[in-house]
Amino acid sequence: MKNLIRLSVLVLSLLAAGNLQAQRLMIGEKAPDVKIAKWIGGSQPSGGKAQLVDFFHSTNDQCVASLSKLDALARQYSGKINFVIVGREDESKLSPLAVGKNYAFFFGLDDNGKTFTAYNVRFVPFSVLLDNRGQVVWMGNPSGLTDAILDDAVK
Repeated sequence: MKNLIRLSVLVLSLLAAGNLQAQRLMIGEKAPDVKIAKWIGGSQPSGGKAQLVDFFHSTNDQCVASLSKLDALARQYSGKINFVIVGREDESKLSPLAVGKNYAFFFGLDDNGKTFTAYNVRFVPFSVLLDNRGQVVWMGNPSGLTDAILDDAVK
């Protein structure tokens, strides 16, 4: 029985340590580059602006539900913040969600998972807000985005 308890504690400790390492990003540090293999719809963001990178999966109901909020925010902060949705699925799954919707954000296909890996994304929805120098200002579930958080990125 003691061995089972020790084994359980060891496994739980390893799992907890893995979760602590799940996020390598630090507020104030330079973020990894966003590697996009293809922009769905053809348009891509211009540089020199703050950027919200939202990690997305089409089968996640929260991700799909967040698109309307992200679109509204992208319209509100147009010219100040580029909103980039990054998916690592096949284009055939993402295109129906993006093409013809007239969203104000940009929808890109991750380049062989390079961006998900560089940001060490373990769950979605997950967003990272970068200032115009590419430094991390905020990260978390996009439902937690507020005007105050976004305004900090464009100061």
